[in-house]
Amino acid sequence: MDPHLVCIGGEDHRLRIPFLLSLRKKGFRLTAISSDDVTAFSRHGIPHHRIEFDRFAIGGAQLSSLRAVRGLMAETRPDIIQSFDTKPNLLTPSAVRGQVPVVRTINGLGWTFSLLEPRALALRPVFCSLQWLASLWTAATVFQNRNDRAFFEHWWLTRKGTARLIVATFC
Repeated sequence: MDPHLVCIGGEDHRLRIPFLLSLRKKGFRLTAISSDDVTAFSRHGIPHHRIEFDRFAIGGAQLSSLRAVRGLMAETRPDIIQSFDTKPNLLTPSAVRGQVPVVRTINGLGWTFSLLEPRALALRPVFCSLQWLASLWTAATVFQNRNDRAFFEHWWLTRKGTARLIVATFC
């Protein structure tokens, strides 16, 4: 039986379709979950479930998204989950709580760390606390740049030995 990978992301998840297709060629059965449009995924025969991730919402909206992720994981029954983007990276490990291995992919720290406005500054400790909590149920955290990996390791936002750096080379 082919391992079932659920790949969960945000509003630009369609940009990962080439990645998903390469995984399918390697024998993975795939399901995509995102707040992106289903059309691009259906063109490639990738099952897709739509879920709302409001990047600026907190509180009740977060709980609703957490419950939705938990329900979709129970429905899709993945063998492994890979999450992309801040909200899925925070909510997915918390939703499955170690029942399924989760690989978080950190592809930047986002506006919380790039802006100096009061809202961004106020959310930084919340972001770090939630990343630390998510790390408790994360099998691996993949980073796309050294600075983010160093930040996460410095602030203990990933468990020891679970951080991986991927470096892209271009011809």
